[in-house]
Amino acid sequence: MTSKFLKAFAYAVLAAFLFLPNLGEAKDKIKLSKSQKLQHKRAFNLLDLELYDEAIIEYGKLLEMRGDYDQFLFETGIAYLRSPKSFDQAQKYFERALKYSGSDTIAELYYYLAKAYQVNHNFTEAKKAYSEFAPNIKQNKKGQELTSVIQWDIKTCQHGEYHVKLNTKNPLENKRKPLNNVKKYFINATDFIVLQNMGEKINSVYDDEAAVFLKNESEIFYTSKRNPFGTTTRLSSSVDYTYEHVYSSEKISGDWKTPYLLSNAHLFSNEFEIEPETHISIVSINKAENLMFLYTSGKLYESTLQGMSWTIPVELPEHINLKKSHEPSVCISENGNMIIVVSDKKGGYGGRDLYTSTRIDGGSWGPLENMGAVVNTEQDEDTPYLRGNDLLYFSSKGHSSIGGYDIFFTELKNEKWKNPVSLGIPINTPGDEMSYIRSKLNNEVAYYSSSRLNGYGYLDIYQVTAHLEKRRDLLPAILLADLMTDELAAIEIVKDTAIVAIVEDVIAEVVEEKLVEEIKEKEIVKIKEDKKPLPLAPEDLFRDILFKFNKMEIADESKEQVRKISEYMKANPNYVVNLSGHADYLGSDDVNEEVSKQRALVVLNELVKDGADPYRVHYDYFGETKPKADGKNADGSDNPENRSKNRRVDFGLEQLNMFRFITYNSGGSSVEEKARKVLDEIIAYTKANPGVKVDLRGFSDPSGPSVANMILSEKRTQAAVDYLVANGVSKSLIISKAYGETIPTPPNMPAEYGRRVEIRIQ
Repeated sequence: MTSKFLKAFAYAVLAAFLFLPNLGEAKDKIKLSKSQKLQHKRAFNLLDLELYDEAIIEYGKLLEMRGDYDQFLFETGIAYLRSPKSFDQAQKYFERALKYSGSDTIAELYYYLAKAYQVNHNFTEAKKAYSEFAPNIKQNKKGQELTSVIQWDIKTCQHGEYHVKLNTKNPLENKRKPLNNVKKYFINATDFIVLQNMGEKINSVYDDEAAVFLKNESEIFYTSKRNPFGTTTRLSSSVDYTYEHVYSSEKISGDWKTPYLLSNAHLFSNEFEIEPETHISIVSINKAENLMFLYTSGKLYESTLQGMSWTIPVELPEHINLKKSHEPSVCISENGNMIIVVSDKKGGYGGRDLYTSTRIDGGSWGPLENMGAVVNTEQDEDTPYLRGNDLLYFSSKGHSSIGGYDIFFTELKNEKWKNPVSLGIPINTPGDEMSYIRSKLNNEVAYYSSSRLNGYGYLDIYQVTAHLEKRRDLLPAILLADLMTDELAAIEIVKDTAIVAIVEDVIAEVVEEKLVEEIKEKEIVKIKEDKKPLPLAPEDLFRDILFKFNKMEIADESKEQVRKISEYMKANPNYVVNLSGHADYLGSDDVNEEVSKQRALVVLNELVKDGADPYRVHYDYFGETKPKADGKNADGSDNPENRSKNRRVDFGLEQLNMFRFITYNSGGSSVEEKARKVLDEIIAYTKANPGVKVDLRGFSDPSGPSVANMILSEKRTQAAVDYLVANGVSKSLIISKAYGETIPTPPNMPAEYGRRVEIRIQ
């Protein structure tokens, strides 16, 4: 976890919209003794100073005094969640806080509980907690922005569910093992990868990232936010100021030595002064190790190696270092003809986008050109790294991120960048992964920064090593990347080379063929359930579907995505698609609402036209109420680029173990023979999988009074519940809700569509 990941959001965003309680003063619903109040003050002061390990100790003493007080449990959870070494423990404290809370439960508890679930890879529970939190947000302008943030958080949990299913074994670290710097993850019986923390000499309690190497990787330079006047292992005496300096270390006899500041490395002449109060970072070095890019004083610089020393860094041109935007990172292709720059300039797809610049006559750099919607998203992209001239690694909060920044790669083919692919779990986590680079000496080695459990600080630098034998002939020179692609998954190879990600020393479970009880005419017949690998969803399924201006026509860059969604639905009958239509701010509210509805229907119709099951495509529409970007500039003028991002249909993929529906006769609520056969499938599944919960949702068509339709949908839902209970399904495992006619029915659907009960098993 990173400090900025939680603290900035909690105190800047939540406090603005939700009336946060004063955590420093305990509520009065429980009378506290003088000693309890004094101990609470000690603990909270340490939490407020961001001394989380010390705060955890003091909160432990406090909970020994009063372990049933929801506020103390809540604050203890906050301390654990922000701790880089034990954030996985936060979940149980938030759960206990919820257990002891009453009607005055603060809404933020659900937000933090969701974060705790997410960092523990409990993505399904995290989605539920985010959904509990969302209704408490005020629906003013800023509240709508916060709602969009939470909606994206829910989407990252959906991505997490997807990525978890790519592995047939749990890829989480074995939390029972003591702290150590090496974790091994098996891919199959012989192949594995190793994640190695570079140790306490390199890493600190603060962010350590952006590693680059010189002299055959015997010398490392990296950016750290530690206090240059302190030590590598103690917090700064001032928690209000974050330093960002370059540190260097040398490898001698295989060990990294104590790092020192860049100013002590004497790379540059004394004319280039590096003040301790000035932020500086070496963001990249070319393959030949004779060109260096730095970021300092809010601008990008470059320096070249001449003889044994580096020239004084000079600023990149003004059309790269723009005056009204922020360009914090850059990398260069192997042939030196292209750079990729990170910029938050206006007109991009999100906050930070990736831009290219190519050399022109005379060797100068040309203007920045956005890399487009294939690479960039409405979220942030950062820390690019070019391998050769056509293989790009970068960090992104968008695409199929499972939370924070994840590492992706894309290849340049026929002058077009392909859809980015995630390196997946366990390389990526729900925290931040940044600054991924490949070793020049060993094709199986890479380095990056990750906010993983049991680190020394928030972002630590790790070495990634791939040990491959059986799969070597299947893998290109892209470390781990193709383990996540559809093409590789489709290759049939010997049985013992199935992709698995497990932690060393975890005992592998013996997978047996399940015996499923199928009920047919009240007789139980045992059949074998085929175990088929889960097809991999294309990465770009998770992008918004964009529309052309002033038209009900899908934008060219989104047409292929719609086709892929349809194909994926046909291959996965237990998945449900949720579409949400949106519009920009131009036009009246009524017009925009209708426009957003029609856009959702256009996508729905295209999916159905391509063969998708219409019963598994749901849609809603929101007009201009949920923008992804502000359609106006700060001065109130129109911003066409931002408006284009709001002409969209959001796509959500609900992954279920089973999805079925039953229909009823007009005006009826009796379970007919066809419906009973479907319910019998559900009964068989619950018997084969004890403890699973069955979610029933009842609907009615819009004919007749709305009150009568609601009652009718309740009767239909209850009839299905009664049938399941009568045939052995525990009532405690059934969730049911009636919607009447409140959920819009797509036009041109069969009449029975509105007279249905949907059945979901997660």
